[in-house]
Amino acid sequence: IANPTSRCLTAVAKKARAQDLKNVEADGKKVAGLENPEHPLADDYKKYQTSLEFAWGAMEEPYCGFGAFGASSSLKSYQKTVTRARTAFLDAVKKQK
Repeated sequence: IANPTSRCLTAVAKKARAQDLKNVEADGKKVAGLENPEHPLADDYKKYQTSLEFAWGAMEEPYCGFGAFGASSSLKSYQKTVTRARTAFLDAVKKQK
């Protein structure tokens, strides 16, 4: 790759990332006391945040899975990771109630 910048950081990907960050914040605000590290869901919330950061980190890599199917396949993979992380956190919240 001659250009070391990521080919996957398209306007669509950046818009999805911005919305995902809003969702993380909104999901966290739904749980009272979550800012307390002793909260039963604190680890689940941290895992949710970490999963999103990890997935976005892959999107920032120069190659980022860009191949025969183009940037759309890497965006699908990113969105799948985000969906799984969010679902896992929301399931943990449901189980806690």
